[in-house]
Amino acid sequence: MLIYPLQCLVAQSASSSMSPRPSRCYEVRDTEREPTVLIVDDDPDIAPLVDSALRPFDIAAEAVLGGADALIHVHSRRYELVVLDLALGDIPGFDVLHALKEAPLNKDTPVLIVTANGSHEAIARSFGYGADEFVKKPFDLRELGMRAFRLIHPFRQ
Repeated sequence: MLIYPLQCLVAQSASSSMSPRPSRCYEVRDTEREPTVLIVDDDPDIAPLVDSALRPFDIAAEAVLGGADALIHVHSRRYELVVLDLALGDIPGFDVLHALKEAPLNKDTPVLIVTANGSHEAIARSFGYGADEFVKKPFDLRELGMRAFRLIHPFRQ
């Protein structure tokens, strides 16, 4: 699994080679499918883990490293699921969750909270703000994948 920074490659003058430049937005590359899940976490090591949990369910994802970038994404396209950390460096995760639930394209999009803060208050606030599921870090990859799949494809009788 590879992560490529979005818009992070710039052509060097006269050499036509490419060099990376810093970015806060990363895409978990899946050439088969358009990303349907947005991963929002300020730790760049989390996106590959979440992606590895989603891949067995044929779910493609893209990731951003902050709340501000997440808000840009949720106002520009529809997602089937948002995986959100509460402890973001720029905007509190609860504020991102609240804004997400008011975004016209994603107001009905399920949200899976994945955070190290497993306090009863954090869980209650998450559900109060409209989260659909809560998983504490560190998480089991299989469990995370199954919970994400269930949110995207709810069981119907």
